[in-house]
Amino acid sequence: MSAEPAPLDLIARSRGIARHAASKRADPLAWWTHAAPQLREATALTTQVTEISVRAPANGGKTEWGTAVTLACCKGDATLEGIPIPYWKGRVDALELARDYNEQKLASQQTYLRLLGDHPHKIRWMGNDIISSIRVKHRESTDDLSTWSLIDFRSQENRRAGVGVRADIVRADEPPHAEIWHEVRKAAHAGRRALRMMTFTPLKRAEWWWIHEEYGDGPRGRVRRVGDHWAEVRYSLHDNLILTAQRKAEL
Repeated sequence: MSAEPAPLDLIARSRGIARHAASKRADPLAWWTHAAPQLREATALTTQVTEISVRAPANGGKTEWGTAVTLACCKGDATLEGIPIPYWKGRVDALELARDYNEQKLASQQTYLRLLGDHPHKIRWMGNDIISSIRVKHRESTDDLSTWSLIDFRSQENRRAGVGVRADIVRADEPPHAEIWHEVRKAAHAGRRALRMMTFTPLKRAEWWWIHEEYGDGPRGRVRRVGDHWAEVRYSLHDNLILTAQRKAEL
């Protein structure tokens, strides 16, 4: 018969588990992994292009990828799962676009809260438990909140959501309205690099046809450059390395 663990062994094991959990809460992105190989390629492309379109099925990890990239840049991280990402000196200004606030509340907002963990941040709320903005402490920030990165959340129900915007990073979760996206392509701060990301599932052609017109139709499962400054990423649930076979079959 195997010996029962000594009480001190159980205490040490319990403390080890607690330290591991605390470490994950302190910096969830340090433990984060890409859901598909194509998303690893997309992360590598963030230092090479200014706009990335990620077209993938629901539950495929695209929303979490875009959130992870935005948040890592706002923190001033040099890499994401070991892959170099863009670095801005000092605070980063980011714009998060949702089709509407209810969609934000159910999708990207929850992902931001989970991936932030205990990293220093300050949330500004609007009504109905909807986030208006998040201040995220950058590695070069002081305790002065004005030096912290800013993630501004906007609903595209306001068709002027992109007018006058100045941002280093823009991410649209699900297809953005064409007129809004064309406006935010002019949003970069003078003299600073820019990164724009669209992460969407092509459900209603009326919502994404214009993206197809501008990007063309690349093969599923591939990552391709579109001109000098854009890239398209396409993959299926079969490429997802995190979902179980049973879960993929259910979806």
